Amino acid sequence: MNRVLHLLADDPISEPGDDKLNRRIFAGQVIEVIRRLPAKESSTVLALIGPWGSGKSSLLGLVTKSLELYQSEEWKVVAFNPWELSSLDGLMLGFFEAISSAIPDEFKTKTVGETLQGYAGRLLTLGGAFKVPGAMLANAMGFADPGKLAEGLGKLLDSKVSTQALKKRLEAALAEMPQRLLVVIDDLDRLMPDELLMVFKLIRLLGRLSGVHYLLAYDEQTVLAVLKESQLARGSSDRALAYLEKIVQVRLDLPTVHRTQVLELIQSCVGELLSLPRKPVSEQERARLMVLLESDLLVRLNEPRSIKRFFAQVAAYLPLVVHRVDLPDFVALSYVRTFHPMLYRELHRRKRELLTPERPTESTGKQLDWTRISMEAGVPESEATTLVGLIGSIFPTGSVSSSHRNFLHGAAERRAANADYFDRYFYFGVPPGDVSEDELEAVVSRLRQAGAEADMARLELWLREKFDLVLPKLKALEAGLDGFQRAYLLIALAHKYREAHASGENLFKHYDFLELSMQVLTGVSEEAAEFVSQALADSTEIHFLFLLMRRLQAERREEALTGTGGQKLLLACAHRVPEILAAQTGQTLPKVPWCIGLASAWASVVGHEPVHHWMVSQMESGKTSWRVEDLVGCCVVGVEPLSEGLFGERYRVNLGPVLHQIDLFALVPRAWLLEKLKGRIEAATESAELRKGAIVPFESLINDGLWALHRMLLATEGAD
Repeated sequence: MNRVLHLLADDPISEPGDDKLNRRIFAGQVIEVIRRLPAKESSTVLALIGPWGSGKSSLLGLVTKSLELYQSEEWKVVAFNPWELSSLDGLMLGFFEAISSAIPDEFKTKTVGETLQGYAGRLLTLGGAFKVPGAMLANAMGFADPGKLAEGLGKLLDSKVSTQALKKRLEAALAEMPQRLLVVIDDLDRLMPDELLMVFKLIRLLGRLSGVHYLLAYDEQTVLAVLKESQLARGSSDRALAYLEKIVQVRLDLPTVHRTQVLELIQSCVGELLSLPRKPVSEQERARLMVLLESDLLVRLNEPRSIKRFFAQVAAYLPLVVHRVDLPDFVALSYVRTFHPMLYRELHRRKRELLTPERPTESTGKQLDWTRISMEAGVPESEATTLVGLIGSIFPTGSVSSSHRNFLHGAAERRAANADYFDRYFYFGVPPGDVSEDELEAVVSRLRQAGAEADMARLELWLREKFDLVLPKLKALEAGLDGFQRAYLLIALAHKYREAHASGENLFKHYDFLELSMQVLTGVSEEAAEFVSQALADSTEIHFLFLLMRRLQAERREEALTGTGGQKLLLACAHRVPEILAAQTGQTLPKVPWCIGLASAWASVVGHEPVHHWMVSQMESGKTSWRVEDLVGCCVVGVEPLSEGLFGERYRVNLGPVLHQIDLFALVPRAWLLEKLKGRIEAATESAELRKGAIVPFESLINDGLWALHRMLLATEGAD
């Protein structure tokens, strides 16, 4: 909790040890300038000038702290913040109170009090300005007996004593003080026009006493804009600047924050931010986050306050979204929300355009202009192009991204550009209808050998109804599952495969499904293997297991099954494979080429001899449509037909032989194959080399297979 509060704090510093921008050197120079001001002869106005949020208040804190510690005999420092006062009368009295508070008690005599109040009252009543009751002035200035002081003040104001004489009398009284006064006035850039003019008038008329100096702090651009709106400037920037130059004698421009310092501040905030979640953020997300923050896209993160304000926004929402969205995308969208809230709302409204690669058009028929959209949402023209680049990086496949670098490239599962996750970035959590990672993890964690029926049913329902939402989350959870949890998950995936197969969908074309299924199969514990074999009763589910084995073979990963529960499971289910293959022997092998892969996986599990016996018996029985020539042709190209029919149909040649992936002699005995095809092998030609990429009848593919087989035989043991 302390870390959260520290990250959200925006208080100026006052201790040198808290100075992360190395402003101590500049603060020392400001103090030196102040020390060199005339001792008693005049009054000087200095102005510390810097952009909003650049650290002016912190620098004032360093300066005043040093003066109070090391220059207290020479300087008396008093702070006056006009922004804290709610009216012009209150502002004026607050100013009097600040001046008076700097006068030591031993100098607050009746004469000094009457003279100070008389001078102030005379100036403020000249020209029909404010008329302040004497008792109110006395109270504001903290004198002991306001009633008597007010009576004396009335006489003084009604006397023939001139304003100049009052000033000289007051300066003579103040000259006896051992210290000079420094009035520090912060937050001038937050005032309304009439308030700002009142402060300047007080400084110019009342406060310009010898030995009383002023240190102002403001954002010059803002102050000039406020002055421009006043009756004094009447809309003229030149008049506003001229007026300000008459008030300020010494301008002290705050040093700019160097890019290196900006990055150090950002890294410090990121360190605090990433310490908040109980579960650490992945290294990949952390690295991509730093790429974003160190890029040139977040142009407003250039001053201490804007950086802290931004990370305060991120920290406030982080517990709601961490591990539920992609952190770099969330930080990028938080930047838009913090500094350009109208554009953030516009992004939510334009979900379709952001997620589709087409170039949608406006109602006028013109293509979307994201720069114009940004500017209409209040983005300054100077930032529009950069901001569009940022949005294009968040949504790299959408209509906005065509000409922008993808700074945030990474895993797509939880990114804002994923339609299944887009709403989370605006809902600040898991919206209704979605499945949260926490909920899914809780269900999977309860999958054990007994008592898991309800959770299993819930998992299968999610896979059935929210397949694309749940699958990436399951893939992320897989590494932390135990053997029995993997067993239950494998059963659920097999059931999903069976349902998809029945509807004509091939889930083996879905990379995440295939990869997750293979990982789960290789991780099933030996104790759970029998449990899974009993749960998978449908032939399609057994087919699913052996297709996974076949895919592991094709990717040279079958060793991952050695000695595992997955291998034990396949052995337990191997007796079901002949039943599955026999159901397909009424069709020719070119129609069911997947049977070859299934037979190959079967051979890997049980050995060659049972497969040899079954395949030979089928092809020699005369009761099936399987031919040895078709087996050779399918092993070379393994393609699907381009049109309905059998040998009259045409196939596209692919010279990446399946012979490189399937051991043909694991399916049928070598001697038997050569005996059956000896004459055709000798007659095979090299026509395949001449037809790469062509479309040819399947009989020609058989010739290609025979020729490839011929070459393979020559390479192993010569002509047979």
